[in-house]
Amino acid sequence: MKNLGKVNRRATQLVRFEPGAVFPTHEHSGPEFIFMLEGEGIQNGQVLTAGWAGVAEQGTADELFHSDNGCLFLLSYAV
Repeated sequence: MKNLGKVNRRATQLVRFEPGAVFPTHEHSGPEFIFMLEGEGIQNGQVLTAGWAGVAEQGTADELFHSDNGCLFLLSYAV
């Protein structure tokens, strides 16, 4: 993970998941933006591939975001 910066209670990170990596279930305290750059991740049962972009609303949750084969994504979220 590479922190790219924080401003106005938001953070942006470049995140690389190795094959088999899992991010714990979490609730979004504000909007969360994700952009998949390489590989694929699985978010709430949906497969996200390179070029996929999405926004999660405040109060929603991600359950066990993971990548079976590894992935690289850009993430922006509330801190």
